[in-house]
Amino acid sequence: MDLCPKGADDVQLGIRINLETAYTEISPVDEVSNLLKKSIPEIQSGEIEIIKIARRVGRLVKIAIMSKKYPNLYKKCIGSGGKILKKISSDLDNERVDFIFWNSRNFEDCVCESLRPLRKQDILNVQIDSEKKKAYVKVKNGDPVAHAIGKDGDNVRLASEICDIDIEILFDKTPSK
Repeated sequence: MDLCPKGADDVQLGIRINLETAYTEISPVDEVSNLLKKSIPEIQSGEIEIIKIARRVGRLVKIAIMSKKYPNLYKKCIGSGGKILKKISSDLDNERVDFIFWNSRNFEDCVCESLRPLRKQDILNVQIDSEKKKAYVKVKNGDPVAHAIGKDGDNVRLASEICDIDIEILFDKTPSK
């Protein structure tokens, strides 16, 4: 961008200023990571570790976390009365925020946890095929199927991204009572 006074085309000024603005766009995942570090001191200090973040901007973000120090991560990340969670959601233009409490000793638990808001009691069976990098999750018929898949498939897609495995939702074909 050249900055010259009006009518400078006719006059030789001898100095021409060239300004370039450096703009670095932050990724949607980095935006969430930075926000978490500001909102939750234990993440900034490293006492709570962010395992992975998956996000559909404007709709849903899933955050896999774990800690050896804090057995009850729920209180640390959600806050009293959901205060921290509400603030994070608000800062992300009211995206739904799901914290996934990662269990490095049991991958099936991680798959189940990543499918929140699906409740664990609505999951009938989980089978992991490590060779195909696929998880088959059988859920109760009805609302649990919708919760597992999510709006436009967002929930299962982001859960797959968090777990780094393709998650296939199967449903119980027996009629619900």
